[in-house]
Amino acid sequence: MKRNLPVFLIVCLLIIFFACSYEDDPPAATPVAIPPGGHHFPPGGGEVRLTCATPEATIFYIINDGPETAYTGPILFTEDVTIKAVARRMFWNDSEMLVASYTVEEENDEEEDDDEGEE
Repeated sequence: MKRNLPVFLIVCLLIIFFACSYEDDPPAATPVAIPPGGHHFPPGGGEVRLTCATPEATIFYIINDGPETAYTGPILFTEDVTIKAVARRMFWNDSEMLVASYTVEEENDEEEDDDEGEE
């Protein structure tokens, strides 16, 4: 019986481990975009920073349905974009998805032509 005791303990620990469903794990906080979605950038584009209130969480983002990328710093762009982001932390559920769209305004050549005609 002594030989079976370690096996019995390992089996019990595995049962306990798998009985603790991941559904009971807390979710990571939803990432926050700075500036928030809906912001209009001047011609030339801009940058967006992502943050998360969950310590040790890693943010992953997608731009315009492209590949998923780990966030390491400001996201730079020169045209309209939609950013989707989630935060992940080991032994936590993924956060809710942030969806933020940004518009880059086009240069207005007509306005420049009007200004030249007034001189």
